[in-house]
Amino acid sequence: MIASRNEKAGRLLAHKGEMITVDFEFRIVGGRSIFTRPEECKMESASAHSVELRIHAKDGGVSVAMEAVVITKDVQNHRPLRVEGKN
Repeated sequence: MIASRNEKAGRLLAHKGEMITVDFEFRIVGGRSIFTRPEECKMESASAHSVELRIHAKDGGVSVAMEAVVITKDVQNHRPLRVEGKN
């Protein structure tokens, strides 16, 4: 209940159990290269501190710090939510 009061967590929790697109950002160690890789994920849970996702293709879970999450709309895949998660 308290997590739903947090703006980001509340918006994510509204899509709990749904498939969303997540753009994971990676930085290559020792270099300046940054790249993103989109993944289809199921939104499992969210709190004021983190969001827990299940990566569909890998059947594995991941937790992303809420401070690194940016929420947009996924126009390309016709989904109400697209998340950018910096690792």
